[in-house]
Amino acid sequence: LPYSAGEKFLHFDDDELWTIKDTTQLRDYTDLHYVAIHEIGHVLGLDHSSDQNSIMAPYYQDPLDKFGNYQDPKLGEDDIKKIQELYGEFNMHKIL
Repeated sequence: LPYSAGEKFLHFDDDELWTIKDTTQLRDYTDLHYVAIHEIGHVLGLDHSSDQNSIMAPYYQDPLDKFGNYQDPKLGEDDIKKIQELYGEFNMHKIL
């Protein structure tokens, strides 16, 4: 990866209790899906963002809404802008 300085890898602590999208466990567990997307952002070269809507915010965001429904993590505008600054904008014509 052009913007990852040094050795980069995904790391998930054994100390955490992990689950994936399980609304019955998310009150006591950490959602692996959310954390994996955040950590992949670091591997790609993104730092933490001060934007609270960013997947790269420096704190874990509860993926449950006020009704207890799972909300898939979504990239915020800041996430998209910063990754495009590093890698360029997506261009479908270059792929085809």
